[in-house]
Amino acid sequence: MINTVKTRAFANIALVKYWGKQTEGVNCPATPSLSLTIDALKTETNAAQSRWLDAGYQNYTFVFWWECFCPQEFSTKVKVEVKGGQVASV
Repeated sequence: MINTVKTRAFANIALVKYWGKQTEGVNCPATPSLSLTIDALKTETNAAQSRWLDAGYQNYTFVFWWECFCPQEFSTKVKVEVKGGQVASV
């Protein structure tokens, strides 16, 4: 069985970029922004779990985070450590 994941990211051009924050401690822009997403310009990535497993990757570490206008607890970087193919720590 091959488990695959496909992700797609489109080009996004900021025409007007926001400046500053409304209030301290809240991650909301003081001014609005305007951007353009171009459907024809995209990149696609396919990941196959079987290829990853065949390569023998059992121990690795990566950092994950969301870039968004979210509360701080959602956009903080998280280090994930995998040992023996299982998540060991977050």
